[in-house]
Amino acid sequence: MHSRLDRSVIAEPYHYPHDASFGPATSAIVVIDMQRDFCEVGGYFDCQGYDVEDARSLIPTIQALLSAARRAGFPVFFTREGMEQHTKHQSLARK
Repeated sequence: MHSRLDRSVIAEPYHYPHDASFGPATSAIVVIDMQRDFCEVGGYFDCQGYDVEDARSLIPTIQALLSAARRAGFPVFFTREGMEQHTKHQSLARK
């Protein structure tokens, strides 16, 4: 990405049809929004009365996937959604 405001990524798409290769040179593991607020007892979801056990049950599987991916040389990326206090009630389109 060039800057926070640009939000573009320079990329060269694969030729179609793709050869379906799968490996560290063509693929990555991306973990999206796996935050304590969603999974931890005492986190935001738990305090709002949501059952976090389903989310917590995924943690060992995700850890095993990440470990195997790293051993195989796959790049691993984490991303999360974060909101400032004054924008938390706005739709994502307005942020």
